[in-house]
Amino acid sequence: MKFIKTALNEKDVENGYRQEILKILPGATITSPHGGDGLLVHTTIRSLLEFKYKLELKKKLPQANVLIQCLFYLKKYEQSGELMPTTIFVGDNNECFVIETSRVIKYLDTPIDWTIAPSEAYKYNVKLATDIANDDTVNPFVHDVTDKFDLSKIVEDIKDMSKGARNRVKITERNIVGVYDYFDTHVLGKCELSVNEKANLFIQIVINPGENYLHPKKKNVLVGKSFGEVKVNRSLFLSFFSQFSDSDYSPKEKGALPGVIDRLIEDVTRRKNGEFFTTKPFVDLAHDYIGNAFGADWREKYVVWENSWGLGNLTKDYRFKELYCSTLNQSDIDTANQAGYNPEATKFQYDFLNDGVGDLFGMEIEADEKMPQGLKDAILQQKDMIIFMNPPYARPDGDNVMKGASDTKINQEMREAKWGACSANLYAQFLYRCWKIQRYNQNVRIAAFTKPLFLTGSSYKKFRDKFFDNFKYENGFIFQASHFSGTSDKWGVSFTVWDTGITAARNMFLLSALELTPSGIKATMEKLI
Repeated sequence: MKFIKTALNEKDVENGYRQEILKILPGATITSPHGGDGLLVHTTIRSLLEFKYKLELKKKLPQANVLIQCLFYLKKYEQSGELMPTTIFVGDNNECFVIETSRVIKYLDTPIDWTIAPSEAYKYNVKLATDIANDDTVNPFVHDVTDKFDLSKIVEDIKDMSKGARNRVKITERNIVGVYDYFDTHVLGKCELSVNEKANLFIQIVINPGENYLHPKKKNVLVGKSFGEVKVNRSLFLSFFSQFSDSDYSPKEKGALPGVIDRLIEDVTRRKNGEFFTTKPFVDLAHDYIGNAFGADWREKYVVWENSWGLGNLTKDYRFKELYCSTLNQSDIDTANQAGYNPEATKFQYDFLNDGVGDLFGMEIEADEKMPQGLKDAILQQKDMIIFMNPPYARPDGDNVMKGASDTKINQEMREAKWGACSANLYAQFLYRCWKIQRYNQNVRIAAFTKPLFLTGSSYKKFRDKFFDNFKYENGFIFQASHFSGTSDKWGVSFTVWDTGITAARNMFLLSALELTPSGIKATMEKLI
């Protein structure tokens, strides 16, 4: 839509839209009865066209003002006995919308002076503008007109509305990123929720609209099950869900949406913290590798702690006898609960690198007030346990890490204990704390997605000297990081399984090198690290 974005005045906007509409609808006609900007006629379509220049159509008052102008044109159709347009299309160089005439036709009965020129009518009808602006049934979905904007989609809306059978668009894994971006920018705007919380709120509204809804009395307030009262733009909320469905989803469709929530959270925030989304084929394979090491019944036999749970990508498709799930953000747990992920699990908000960290080898487990009692008991009673994790991978010297991301209590403790330069790396900190937990419970095992550098890197020499005295390498695989959401292929990711015991051969590790193909995961070679 570059020809509209470069328009210099209202006439340029009008000419641009007219030309594009006629390209999309061969055989259509656009005339200008009653002095308006246009009447589009094509088969079932009969749409009143109105064009503006630099009018903020997402704001209710400018939107109401232009609809008043359209009403005055509709009055002329009514008075002349002509067939009424069934839709109204309003477009300027930045935004556009379409709305059914039936939404505003009731205002034609308003006792006002209908002889005023349509272009001037809003100036003399302030009360009418206020009424329309406050009318929750008049909430068209306003589209942003960008270089990549596709007007044919709006024309399809006009067709559907003209037939009286407009279907709202379902939010799916394919369209969710663009849909959420609009919701975040326009409906939520500058609300006080964090990036993670806003993404979770959006998913919760879609999968559980009955408990996440507009306040019946407070105008611009959403009532969220997990977040309480949240400030939103009420009119844009209503217009958003006039375009996109907030219901009619199957259980399978609802279950899929929370699984892509990582894609909604700003890439820069995720990357600066080193967090990445683990794709399902590699998760399923990880479960097989754990089974090969500890038995196919490991989910029944072992206590499992997923200490960087997020939205349960490692566990949500499986059931466990005793599963503990901890994550940095409470909003992740709220969304997962509303989606029904791992209902058998004990879920809790927990900062694995800061919460419950005591003195170097102090009695930190007993004193940890945030750790569930069942998990404490499992550790202190020496139960067989697997810590299953995909921790953050960030390091402060090359990953564009958010300032202070690696400054944790565990980082400080590792430096004091002389574990070397790797102490600044977040996944090394996670592994270190697992090592600490094994000093309480010698039956703790580890299964972890990490970078493979800890197996060979010079900065990890002191780390390996200590870590390999407590954990014995069992098996693992390696693949390109590009198979994680939002990453490149410049570095690899390994999944390694560690039993209790001592790793004797500390200089050679055999891992399966894998590639994800359309037909599934394929082993390309056995890689010796």
